[in-house]
Amino acid sequence: MKIQIPDKWLGEPIEGSMKRVLSAQETEEIEQPLKTEQPQPTQGFIYVPSLKIQIAKQHSCLGKNWYQSHEELQNQGLSMPILPEFIEFRKYLEANPTQENQAIFEEIFAIRDPWRAEYLDAFFVKKGREIYINYNHKIVNGKLTPQNIEPLEKCLMKDCNIDLNSFNKQGLPTKKGTDFFYYFPRENTVARFFANSGRAFLDCFGYPENSYSSLGVRAVRR
Repeated sequence: MKIQIPDKWLGEPIEGSMKRVLSAQETEEIEQPLKTEQPQPTQGFIYVPSLKIQIAKQHSCLGKNWYQSHEELQNQGLSMPILPEFIEFRKYLEANPTQENQAIFEEIFAIRDPWRAEYLDAFFVKKGREIYINYNHKIVNGKLTPQNIEPLEKCLMKDCNIDLNSFNKQGLPTKKGTDFFYYFPRENTVARFFANSGRAFLDCFGYPENSYSSLGVRAVRR
């Protein structure tokens, strides 16, 4: 006796139904790529994705010393860049050479006259025979207080030209090179970056009381 297979089941055509089911399953199993949107930076700032912070395009706090700069920035809800952020900002500008980024890069790092400099959030103190780095400063009960106090990791402790690819987690170089000059940390000094008509250099031998019309800060918005 020949068995007759129906053409329809519950009013739907049977032919091609399995193909349609499998096709639907394949469609469901394909993972759709996640869309990631880069935050829009505040006017006058550049967003650095690797840091997830915004860094100012221009100096501010010109003519103020290191302490006064911290106070003014925090009154505006901003902060001073720590050394690793400054180094990463340099890498970002180099990796994204738009006309604007190139201009900012040259303003900071190119040998130039008149000179330019900017304070960085690193204060070096001596405890016993060891140098410590204090950073991430905040005003607490009216006093500028470091949120991070760490002994220096292995780094160069001599004035010399350095290799930009050798920076440790604290933002200090570990190898000599040819990129720019470096003044190593001394007791009760702060970090800043200079560029003048002779050279560009990372200066970890600055006095926090110093203030000049060409010395400012490149603010960070977190």
